[in-house]
Amino acid sequence: MLEISVNGERKALAQVMVLEQAMQAWGFDPADTLVIAVNQTFVPRDRWMDTEIQAADEIDILQPIVGG
Repeated sequence: MLEISVNGERKALAQVMVLEQAMQAWGFDPADTLVIAVNQTFVPRDRWMDTEIQAADEIDILQPIVGG
């Protein structure tokens, strides 16, 4: 079991996943406009299927807010 943090909330993963798989499991649509950082490092969209989540990772998923 992998213990991680997503947007400051503790989560547990039963198995190793890549970012895109985990996002779908958490209810995010990867087609949406999102910005993801793992351990305070931006992960470009074209790396979501290559980036494995590791134990103790801190993941921040941000959705842009439009306004003025």
